[in-house]
Amino acid sequence: MILNPFPKRYKVTELSTSFFPLMFLMTMLRDEIYKRRFVEFRNRSLNL
Repeated sequence: MILNPFPKRYKVTELSTSFFPLMFLMTMLRDEIYKRRFVEFRNRSLNL
């Protein structure tokens, strides 16, 4: 039973399932920040 690779594989899949939503959230947050910066920059340019 010790040589069974299933627990390790399960751990890896568990890690990936917990990691991907985090990555997704980070990318969404980054996109939001970039959009806000772009809007601010555009407004500044239009004001000038």
